[in-house]
Amino acid sequence: MDEYAVARGLLDEVTGLLPVTRAGAVELAYLHPGALMPRYSSCDTAWCLVTSIGRTSNFPQPDMSFNGPADAMVSLTLGVDRCYVRPDDNLALDVAEVDSQMRDILDDGRALRQAIQCWASKNRRSRVLVGPWTPTGPAGDVFGGQITVQVLADNVCRCDGFTSVDDGTPRLAGDPRG
Repeated sequence: MDEYAVARGLLDEVTGLLPVTRAGAVELAYLHPGALMPRYSSCDTAWCLVTSIGRTSNFPQPDMSFNGPADAMVSLTLGVDRCYVRPDDNLALDVAEVDSQMRDILDDGRALRQAIQCWASKNRRSRVLVGPWTPTGPAGDVFGGQITVQVLADNVCRCDGFTSVDDGTPRLAGDPRG
């Protein structure tokens, strides 16, 4: 399983579990390029960033040299953003409303952790290191949480040719690259 399949599989597992949480299903789910997740206009969003890919022969310790074969260690950040409800008059929120929003993101955090565990079990990935879930925001009308994950993935580096991401995982409908 290459790094794209790891990221896609984890995001799919998260979005499959969110409909049964307090805040429910998300409107959008992104595998997003880059190191930061921009906050789009839709605030019910699940997302995944591939933050680094390195070599390891002793997971989760990175290799600092190219001596001998090594596996790929993929670091990802998964998150869920929700709408931050504010009163129209910009006054303080009702205590029950704030408590409800806190419960929503805690439930999403629980769903993220469970989705990672289920994905690892289904894919027989015993080498998964899960970091802490941390809340994010509020920033504008968005708040939520994110979690970091490191996964031991298949090494796709070969000396006799090049293996594209497209070789292992079909493109999404509408991919501008054809």
